[in-house]
Amino acid sequence: MARTFRSEAIVLRTSSLGEADKIITLISKEKGKLAAVAKGIRRSKSRFGARFELFNNLSLTFFKGRSLPIITQAEIIDGYLRLRRNFSKINYAYAMVELLDKMTPEYQQEARYYKLLAASLSALNKLSVDSKLVLAAFDVKLLAISGFMPELSRCISCKSKSGLVGFDSGRGGVVCQNCASSGQTVQPISPSLTGKIKELLYAPFSLLFEVKINPTDTNLVSNLVKTHLTYHLHLQLKSRLTIAVDNKNLAK
Repeated sequence: MARTFRSEAIVLRTSSLGEADKIITLISKEKGKLAAVAKGIRRSKSRFGARFELFNNLSLTFFKGRSLPIITQAEIIDGYLRLRRNFSKINYAYAMVELLDKMTPEYQQEARYYKLLAASLSALNKLSVDSKLVLAAFDVKLLAISGFMPELSRCISCKSKSGLVGFDSGRGGVVCQNCASSGQTVQPISPSLTGKIKELLYAPFSLLFEVKINPTDTNLVSNLVKTHLTYHLHLQLKSRLTIAVDNKNLAK
């Protein structure tokens, strides 16, 4: 069995290990999410330099250590430099990384997680892009990949396709007028909004500008995703609180 392997990967988070090393948590194209050791990275003369900054998209070579893989080579594919110069965009990048990190198990060999995050960061890196729209699209696509996509086409209780008026996070989907009254966790939702969610799901990031959705509906999508994940996975997402505070300050 080969002792080395290569993969493209994006940095999700880092933590210190001993006096000079770090554990780098990555979402990789070949191995899914994994943790690996970067030796000597905390020394001033480290050969890795700043390559393991959060969000960096890297080409990596690993050596299979006893417990964790050891990173032996690292080259930057994309550092998303325009994104890093914009504090607001950084917050949205954190939001994507935090959610993906919490929703993905280690070593699940699913390349779509890496491809989704890379495409999302690339879109966010563009100067004219709407950060809220990119995050909403990322959220919806991640739900689909991970198997947590709610039912949006028919009532989650009676399977009716007409009269859909609410979203029930407890039951995991939209509900009709008759079934909405029996739900304890129902939020109002319009057919047009469920249509926009489907557009966000299927539209590639390069064509997001074609999704005609107003800022209010974008916020509703984000809140719906947050409620859905909080109920089913009990996720507490600190980065979303930061974005909410920033948006309130901008609205003043």
